[in-house]
Amino acid sequence: MGRQLSALLAARWTEGWNSFAITIAQAGPDAERYRTPQEATLDLFKSQYTAVELVADHKLARPLSNSIEGARPGLAESSRSGRSLENIRINLQAAEAAYSMEGGFGTFVRKVAGDAELDALLTRAFAQTRQTAESIDASLEAAVGDPALRPTVEQLAAEAAALKALLVQRPNVALGIPVGFNAFDGD
Repeated sequence: MGRQLSALLAARWTEGWNSFAITIAQAGPDAERYRTPQEATLDLFKSQYTAVELVADHKLARPLSNSIEGARPGLAESSRSGRSLENIRINLQAAEAAYSMEGGFGTFVRKVAGDAELDALLTRAFAQTRQTAESIDASLEAAVGDPALRPTVEQLAAEAAALKALLVQRPNVALGIPVGFNAFDGD
C-alpha cells in the first residue's frame, strides 16, 4: 500500500500538463496558483512539515503517553483494525518520497538553498525514521505497552520529533520561508 501511494504521489507530481511540478515551475505574477516562487516553496514546506508533525505529535505521542504504565493504545489511529503502525509507515514513506523525488522539497534545499549538508542530513533523518518504523514487529497498540518493544517505539517517536525539529530549524532559514500556521493549529 505504501509503495502504491508513493507511486501515485510521484505520478501526480510529475505527469501531465497540470502536474504539481509544472504548477510550481510556472509560479509568477500571472500564474493561477502561485504568484511567487516563495509561495510554492512555502506550500511544499508546509505539506512536508505537516506530514512529519502528524506522525510525531498525533500518531505516536498520543498512544505512547509518558510511560509504559500510562500507554494508551486505544488512542492510536486505526487501533481497532491494528493498522496504526502500517499507517505511520505509509506516512513516512510518502513524506520521504515527497522530499527526495525530483521537484520535491529536497530539490529546493539542494538547488535553491544550495545546502548539500542539510540535504544529506534530512535524507538520512527520513531514512532512519522510516527504517525504525519498519523494524517494529508488532502492532503499535501492542508495542506501546510491551516492555521489550516499547523502547523501539520510543526511539521512533524521538526520531520523528527530531525530524520535525530539524524541518523547523534549518530549511526555513536556508530558503527564507516563515514557519507559521498549519492545519493542526486550529482557528
